[in-house]
Order: sequence, then C-alpha cells, then structure tokens
Amino acid sequence: MLKLRYLIIIALLIRESFSFWTGHPYDFEMLVRVGKQLALGKPLYVFIGPYPDISFWPHVEVGYAYPPVYAYYCMLAYLIYSYIGINFPFLYYFLLKQPIIIGDILNGYLIYKISLKFFNNNIKYSIFWLFNPITIIFSSLWGIPHSLAITFILMFLLNYRSNYSLLYLIFAFLIIGLPFIYLIAYLILFLSNRKFVMKNIGYFLILGVIIPILSLFPFQLFNQLTNITLAVEDVFFKKTLGQFNAFMIFYYLYYLDSNLFFNTYVLAVMIIPYFWLPALITSLFFYKIKKVKEINFNTIINFFLLTTLIFLITRQNVNEQYILYFLAICLANYIMLQKSDLKLLFLLIQINAFVFIATNNPFFMRFFTPLDQNLYFFDIKLTTTEPFQFIRYTIMTICGILNTIFLTIFLIKFLKKN
Repeated sequence: MLKLRYLIIIALLIRESFSFWTGHPYDFEMLVRVGKQLALGKPLYVFIGPYPDISFWPHVEVGYAYPPVYAYYCMLAYLIYSYIGINFPFLYYFLLKQPIIIGDILNGYLIYKISLKFFNNNIKYSIFWLFNPITIIFSSLWGIPHSLAITFILMFLLNYRSNYSLLYLIFAFLIIGLPFIYLIAYLILFLSNRKFVMKNIGYFLILGVIIPILSLFPFQLFNQLTNITLAVEDVFFKKTLGQFNAFMIFYYLYYLDSNLFFNTYVLAVMIIPYFWLPALITSLFFYKIKKVKEINFNTIINFFLLTTLIFLITRQNVNEQYILYFLAICLANYIMLQKSDLKLLFLLIQINAFVFIATNNPFFMRFFTPLDQNLYFFDIKLTTTEPFQFIRYTIMTICGILNTIFLTIFLIKFLKKN
C-alpha cells in the first residue's frame, strides 16, 4: 500500500505538470468558455463565442453537448478564478482540470481496491492505468471529463451491492453522457425484477433528466429547449461516420474520390447511425438469457465489458477517448487478462489507440495552443496539406479498421470464455 501511495503521488505530479498550460483547442476550450458563459447567467446549450480574456482558441463558436453537471463545475472554477482577481488564464485552466485529474488518479486507486476486494491483491494493473500515456493524455493534456465519469463507474462496481449504487451510474451519466450505456445494461441485467427496474427508471428520470433540466431555469432554459432536443438526437444518432472504427472507411473513400463515392457515403451516413442501439440492446438480452445465472461481481463486470465492446464495435462514430472505458473495465477485471491471448489483444488495442491518437493529433502540437495559437495554425496547415493529409487519413483509417477487428476478436474470445 505504501508503494502504491508513492506511485499515486508521482502519477499526480506528472498530470499536474501538464495541467495548466495544455488543452484541446475545441474540447477544453469549450469548458473554458462554458464557465464564464454560465457565470454571466447566459444559456448553456447554445453556440458559445470566445471570451478574449480567457479563450486560448478564439476563432469559432463551440457547443456544449453533455449533461450540465461538469458545466456547473466550470462555472464554479470561473467564479473562484474571478474572485482571486489575478488576470492569469493558466490558473483558470488549472482549476478546470482538477476534477478530471483527481478522477483519473482515483481510477488507478479504485482498480486496486476492486482487485483487493474481489481478487488477489495486485497493484500491477493500477500502475498500468496510472502511468499509461493514453490516460495521461486525455486527463492532463486533452482536458475532457471521461476519466471522472469512469471514476463513478468503478465506484459502482466496487459498491454494486449498495442500495444506492445506481446513483454512481447516474452521476457518471450526468458528467459526460456516454455512461448511459451502462444504465441500459444495469436495467437489462435486473429486468426480471420489474418493480426494481421501474423504481430505478423513476430515479433516473428524476435525478438524471428532470432535475438537470430544471437546474437550467436560471440560464434562460426556454431558449435552449430546441438545442437540447437536437443534442440528444445527435448523441444517439449522430450523422457522421468513423474516427476510431472501421466505419471511417466510408469517409476515407469519399476523401479519395468525392464524386465516385458520394452516394455510398451519404447512404452509409443515413443508415449506420441507427444500428448500434438495437445491436447493443439485443446483444445484452441474449447474453443475459444465455449466460447470466446469478448476479454477482463477475456477472456485472462481464456485462459492462460486453456493453463497452458492442458499443465500440457498432457505434457509427467512436472518438478515441472512448477507449478509456474499455481500458478501465478490463483492468478492473484483471483476472481475465491473465489469459495470454486476451492480454496480447489488450496490449495491441492500446498500442493501436496510441498510434491513432498521435496521428490524429500530429506531434501533439494542438494541445499546446494555450501557449501559442500559431501551433494550432501550423497543425491545421500540416493536416490539410498533401501529402501529409493523405498519409494521416490512411494511417487513421487503418487504425480504425484494426481497432474494430481487435475488439471483435476480443469479443469473440470473451464470449467463448464466459
């Protein structure tokens, strides 16, 4: 335990060393603007322009497309920054990232606690999380709250027997939206107990929908209702393809010859986004019927792993940061990774993810935009100039296809062993 404590301190210092002077020029800039937007009493779910005193990427409007909980923290961070009264935006950036970084560190500790409670004491997989460049990039450099949402998913797994365990999943959902898939899995897993399911649906509607919407009243709620509806539809059935999965091949073909592949691309965009949710629900039902005999820790974590795999394989658009959910759930179920074939696949998926991240964000230059906006302009010039654009899209497409292949093989092996 003492060794883990020192490792946690080192991992925290590494993340904090990048926290205040780096950030993704859209995702983190969005959080930067949202804080002041809400502090001024303006609506959240609108396109938000730059604020010259704090923005580090003041060139386009950004939109917030997540539940409002982290936006309220952004507002609090801005109010603290304003109260301190120092005109030093790096302090504000530092404050904005603290829950993300703390959550990221907690994930390493929670993986250890899960192993201690349900398996043998083993800190190796906690170390894998704490010092994984992928987890460090997304929490410390990128600045997006997926790591914090994962914290509450791991807390649910650690305390799944609690009468209030659902609250962890609801809060994970309220941070960034994506953990909604685990709420679906949770309800399907307990579907035979209809009273329990209806009660928990009620809790979710009150805590996850009604209260968050009512909380927007001070921020001109009625000016946002249309945008909220469109944002929900976009989350479920976004009309884009690719990023970090095999569906990127459609965009790649369109890029190679827009005239020849235009109709193919449009048809794919109109059809594929409606595939993932029925595929997820159907897969979970079949797995529950065929495999679930009793509900315990292994049942739940396997159910969550299946949920993650089906989502990453079938969803029309998979951002590279979604791989964090796969990573966290696998490490929390580290006994499964003792099998050499799954361990090799797990490592290949991480290596492939890092190659994709490094290619999509060349030399990681865009994360240093808070220091110098010219770095972003150089990044855009580089990524939109041939032949580098062709090389970049080719590598990203190959990585996306490989990610889907690796995850599918992992899924097949997982189902055979469980």
